[in-house]
Amino acid sequence: MTNNNNEIDLIELFVKVFFYIKKYIWIIIIFIFLGIGYSFITCQFIKKEYKSSMILSLNPKIEYNNAFSLNVGPSKPENEYDIINKLIGSFNSQISSKNFGSLSQKTNISESKLKKVIEISVDENDIEIKNISGVIFIRINLLVKDPLAIEGLSKNLEYYFNNNPYIQRKLKSDSVYLSSLISQIELKLSDLDKINARISDNNNDQELTLYSNESYITESVRLVSYKEKLKTEIKNLKKVEVVDEFYIPRAKESSFIMHSIISVCVSIVLSFFLIFIIFLNKKAKSYIKTSS
Repeated sequence: MTNNNNEIDLIELFVKVFFYIKKYIWIIIIFIFLGIGYSFITCQFIKKEYKSSMILSLNPKIEYNNAFSLNVGPSKPENEYDIINKLIGSFNSQISSKNFGSLSQKTNISESKLKKVIEISVDENDIEIKNISGVIFIRINLLVKDPLAIEGLSKNLEYYFNNNPYIQRKLKSDSVYLSSLISQIELKLSDLDKINARISDNNNDQELTLYSNESYITESVRLVSYKEKLKTEIKNLKKVEVVDEFYIPRAKESSFIMHSIISVCVSIVLSFFLIFIIFLNKKAKSYIKTSS
C-alpha cells in the first residue's frame, strides 16, 4: 500500500512539473531563440584570428674563426636580436596605425595583405642560442585575419629585416671582413708557392713540413677550400635567414550547428533554472500568506 502511495505521489509530482513547465514554456522558447541568435552572431560577425609561426636564424653561420693561423678581427660579429625586436615593434605600430603604404614599401607586402595582419611577435620562451657558431634561433609568431594572407610572408619579413639600414651596414662590415680573410689566405697561398719553388730548386726535403707538420699540398688544399667557402659566404651573406617558414593553418569550417546545439542546451538549463526561481518565489509568497 505504501509503495502504491509513493508511485501515485511520484506521478502527481511529474504531472505538476509538466503543467508548470507548460505554463512557462514561453520562457524556454525565448531562451532557445536567444541561444541560436548568439551562435549566429558568434559564427558570422565575430572576426576569426589565425595563428602561425616561423623560425629565424640571426647571424647565419659564418666561419669567423682564426683558422690556418689567420688572425684578423673579432671571432664573430655581434647578434642582431635587439634590432629585430625593435623592427617588429615598428611593424606592429604601423599595422595598428594603418600606415600600410609605407610598410608595404619596406616589406614588399601588398597593402591588401597587410590589412589582414594583426601582429607579429617574438616568442620569448622559444629562443635557442648556438654558442659554438654564434647563431641565435628565434620563433616569430604571426596573427592574421585570413589564413590565405600567410603565404609568402616569411620571405617578405626576411627581406624587411635584412634591408634595414642598420642591418645593411653590418652586412657591409661583414663583407669587408670576409674579403680581408680572403686576402690573407691569398697571401698565405703565395708564400706557400714561393716556399715550394725554393724547395724544388734546392731539393731540401726537410723544409716540406709546414704549418704544424702538414705538407705543402694538404695546406694548400685546406686554404683554397676555405677561400672558396668564404667567397660563397660573401655571395649569400645575410644577417637574418628563414629556417622554417610560416605554416598555413587549415581554414576552419563553419561550426554554426555545433554552436547552436551547445547554446540550445545551455539555454534550456538556464530557462529551467529561471522557472525554478519563479516556482520558489511563488511558494515563498504562498507560505508568507499562510503564516500571516
